[in-house]
Amino acid sequence: MQQPPTQDVAASKRASLHLRILLFPSGVPSDARYAIEVRGDSLTVQNLQPSSRTDIARHARRLSSAEQDELRALIQQLPPPQVHKSSADDAWAIQMEVNGALVYEKEDFSLDNAEEPYGGLLRYLLSKTPVHIELYGFA
Repeated sequence: MQQPPTQDVAASKRASLHLRILLFPSGVPSDARYAIEVRGDSLTVQNLQPSSRTDIARHARRLSSAEQDELRALIQQLPPPQVHKSSADDAWAIQMEVNGALVYEKEDFSLDNAEEPYGGLLRYLLSKTPVHIELYGFA
């Protein structure tokens, strides 16, 4: 028996989710230090420049249906795209993309002052992984 089209669309949307977050020194997105990616039901968090052998460099796992639903609810709360550029030196920056579209970019970013709802989304994803993200000072 064939599924109604609405279920096919819902299944397609669930499979098509692609979220990417990069954390990097301000002004240098090509020097990403941390990458967080969700593709469908897969979450991957990477420390691209681990500072010691004990640092976890990469963690990948599957998200449950409930976790995917919670993630989608957090993404739906995101306002229209926001870009906050500054001339901050020795600071961190973040880029967040959903399905290939830039939804948030901020220089002079910190985990402590991450504005909502972006901070909530980032904290939710980080709670699902043992990779430690430390946005240390550059000075």
